[in-house]
Amino acid sequence: MTDTKKPLFDEALTGNTSNNGSNEILGLKARLDRFETAKSNQTKILNYLKFSASTLPVGRVKKLTNDIGGCGNYLVFHQYNNSGVRLGKASFCKKHFLCNLCAIRRGAKQVQSHMRKLEALQLADNDLSPYLLTYTVKNGKDLTERYKHLTSSLKKLMQKRRDYERGRKYSDFGQTLGGVYSIEFTKSATGWHPHVHMVVLLKTDHQIDFPIFGAPKKHSPDEWSLLTPKDKKLEKQKWITYSKSKGESGLSKEWQKITKDSSIVDLRPIDGDPASGFVEVFKYALKFSDLTPEDTVNSYFELLNSNGSMPRFTGSFGLLHGVKVPDSLLDETFDDLPYLELFYKYSKSGYTLASAIQKKSKNEQTAEADERNPLGQVVEGESLTDLKIKGVNVGVVIAKEKQRLSIEFEAKAKALSDEMKRQGVVYFDDEGNRI
Repeated sequence: MTDTKKPLFDEALTGNTSNNGSNEILGLKARLDRFETAKSNQTKILNYLKFSASTLPVGRVKKLTNDIGGCGNYLVFHQYNNSGVRLGKASFCKKHFLCNLCAIRRGAKQVQSHMRKLEALQLADNDLSPYLLTYTVKNGKDLTERYKHLTSSLKKLMQKRRDYERGRKYSDFGQTLGGVYSIEFTKSATGWHPHVHMVVLLKTDHQIDFPIFGAPKKHSPDEWSLLTPKDKKLEKQKWITYSKSKGESGLSKEWQKITKDSSIVDLRPIDGDPASGFVEVFKYALKFSDLTPEDTVNSYFELLNSNGSMPRFTGSFGLLHGVKVPDSLLDETFDDLPYLELFYKYSKSGYTLASAIQKKSKNEQTAEADERNPLGQVVEGESLTDLKIKGVNVGVVIAKEKQRLSIEFEAKAKALSDEMKRQGVVYFDDEGNRI
């Protein structure tokens, strides 16, 4: 891999989608700081699992404790001469619903993969634009019931879109040409609040009945303090008018008809870097900073399927369906470039650099390993021509094979001789001499 285009890294999940990110050595400290914060959240989850989860299944709690406890204990970065820094090795538990660190990495992979897809789509059709769409349902005390209500409503919404594509009844949501979504859970005094964040694609001739560009300006606290009482009153009235127009839109009415309890939807263009929209979608299912460890762990066990797996909280449709997201939580590395291997270990004081070793490129390392053990690349019955095509040093292979056969023959000869002596067998050669 020689393409040095900077991928999206974990910094994107804090809202910083600058191309610099942790792909530069100067950004590595910020990346490690973010990982340390995630490890701190892990500690809170682990403490609850160890000392307060007495009512939960003992076997699953023990396994989760072991998996999460070992997650992120070491990180190995590859620093290249072009200043690129990639995460080449790490210990990950992949329990992203409970583990903040794995949620960060999983989210970064999702953002990166979908950004590549969006760029390809927009290259083919520059009239495609991404929008952030949010659907909510009424809050409730029963997490499972609210979750099932949301997913059932979402399923009906998708069916309306499919029906519209087949020429049946009109659907405002059916105007979307594609999208990707995730379900998120937060909690307040009124109960659990499951909702759906989507990035949807629209064209100028596929507009939804919704005041997309009608939102009033959002004032910062400093700006608001400078407004006169009369101006503040006018601004508040603008928001009241805007909220009313949202509730009367076709998009809101369609959702109200499906859910029976909510017309609260929001649709807005993604300004600036489109990655910010994907960041909002792929942050994580549970907001670790907003939920207590007790709520996080208990909601995890409450939502588990009967077979012990977690439900899918993401989905896609239309032009954004079928985007392949790598299973690995590591970064892509440059196999043909030498690098400085930076090995970080985690302790109570955070991540510290344990070693820094200059390494040859991965391709060179593989070639040297093949020289030392060329037979590791040889498939039984493979011709010398095929070996040459694979780049295997045939001369070394032949020499090693001769050596192997010679050693094997000598071992068999010795074993036969020892057996003959043991049995007292006597053999003569053609001239009658005793062997």
